[in-house]
Amino acid sequence: MAASNVNAMAGSMQEEFATMIFKYSASPKDNDLGKLAHEFAALRNMNLKPLKLLNHAIQQSQPTSEFVEHLTHAGWSSAARSVLTCRQPTLAEKPTLPTNVHRYGCVKDDIMFEVLDSVLTDAECRALINRMSPALKSVSGALSRLHPLGEQRASKTEYCLSVMENKRFADVIWQRLMDSEAFASIYKYTQREGCGMPLGLAPRLRLLRYEGSDRFDAHYDRIVPDEATGSESLITVLIYLNDGGGVDFSGGETLYINPENMAESVGVVPQRGRVVLFEHCLYHSGSPLQHIDDSANQRKYVMRTDILVPLVLVCGWMHAPSRGVAKYANLFQRLGYRTEVVESHAGHLFMPPAWIHAKSPTVAALESAASIANNDDTELVIIPHLISGGGCISWYCVERHLRQRGARFFVPAMIFDSSPNSGKGFDVFEGSFDKILDDFTSTTTSPVKRWIARTVLKAGWAAVMLRWSGRFGPDPLQRNFAKLIIADAAIPKLFLYSSNDVIITAPEVEEAIAAAAAGGTPLDQVNFHTSLHVSHYLDYPEVYEQSIVNFLTKYVP
Repeated sequence: MAASNVNAMAGSMQEEFATMIFKYSASPKDNDLGKLAHEFAALRNMNLKPLKLLNHAIQQSQPTSEFVEHLTHAGWSSAARSVLTCRQPTLAEKPTLPTNVHRYGCVKDDIMFEVLDSVLTDAECRALINRMSPALKSVSGALSRLHPLGEQRASKTEYCLSVMENKRFADVIWQRLMDSEAFASIYKYTQREGCGMPLGLAPRLRLLRYEGSDRFDAHYDRIVPDEATGSESLITVLIYLNDGGGVDFSGGETLYINPENMAESVGVVPQRGRVVLFEHCLYHSGSPLQHIDDSANQRKYVMRTDILVPLVLVCGWMHAPSRGVAKYANLFQRLGYRTEVVESHAGHLFMPPAWIHAKSPTVAALESAASIANNDDTELVIIPHLISGGGCISWYCVERHLRQRGARFFVPAMIFDSSPNSGKGFDVFEGSFDKILDDFTSTTTSPVKRWIARTVLKAGWAAVMLRWSGRFGPDPLQRNFAKLIIADAAIPKLFLYSSNDVIITAPEVEEAIAAAAAGGTPLDQVNFHTSLHVSHYLDYPEVYEQSIVNFLTKYVP
């Protein structure tokens, strides 16, 4: 097909092609690129011969960019190229924000607020609407929102919502944002808040449709307890999919408001392909549509997602002193990450997972920060740093609590320090028994009393393994090994250990490394050789820090 003919049909082709791309990227196992290419070729009565190179690229698992290049060489010109390749968004003129719009009184010049045009093509906007509209469901009711003057109040919301998990397309949008002039503001904000380098966009894309009297009253996008350190350090991303200003609809502006004087507000007019970026602490609303004459059928479409920033959860070893665990938190804070700390003690060995950390303030803070059901849909990114067996037990239980309570979060990487224990469990825990006994006995304790204490400890351990049914279940070590190493095989892992560790020995950690590698886990490992248990950072601070930096740079871009 001649390039001129392709260009003549560019608008139609882009929309059809974009729709198929979304279909593929949402369910790649069911719709591979080969099927997509043939489907599109058949649709346009194209000769399949030019697609041989494309099929070869698919077999070689080449990236989507190669797919677009082959389509271009096959004569499909800019119609294919403009759908997936990076566009160059442009900064739009943004309004001056009103007084007191920021929840904590941040100086206007420091507020993260940017407007970008041409982030999405017209075809992509239409394809998103076509793809997601069939799943729209009405959302109507009063959400509990924190009013800026302090009291709780009901915020009336009426709209239709559709949700699609699509990491590939979220990554495409993120790449365009990184290539734009707005990224400097994003980076400046994350550094100001100590959030760490932003990871990208949440793959959970939410399509919102407003019609009739639908609106979203003034609110902050996120309500988080004060104890949730840094948990507000996220940025809202609004993507307009059709035009306001009287083109597709009238009204529907995103208003930024002075809560002490609601009449003082400024608005951003929706425009197809436009993106608004702003920190969660801005008081704002979605104004209702304005129906003029016979315009009762007008609709506003907007897509919502968030910029993700990581939080490192430092899970300390059993009976670790607070200062000892704090040095790890300080390390990650110095690297620019938000941190939370979970402490561990020997009693956790004898408690069911449902009890461990169930009422911990840290878990409560993470639960809020991870945006539980009926709150907003922001996802929290957690990087666990697990120190010794106590750290592994803590993370197993914290993760269990969060998932049972409906928290939305994901784990891009895990770091093991002097852990994990072997999957063989009880038989290899003798060294840890000795360590626990040292915490409760003195050097002058008689061998007989120490033997009695060891027997009581083992009896308690056996009791933990008894289920309510009276049957023996897996002990915590086997459980943690099965979950963290086997079940979580897709999560990249860093193992920091020592041949001189007599509590969790090098062969135990190397068993975990071998099991992880056999399961296809991307991993790094560092053997410090001479340092003792949980002493690697103390003895080799520079190597320890650089190993973490290299690992996170590789697997958490």
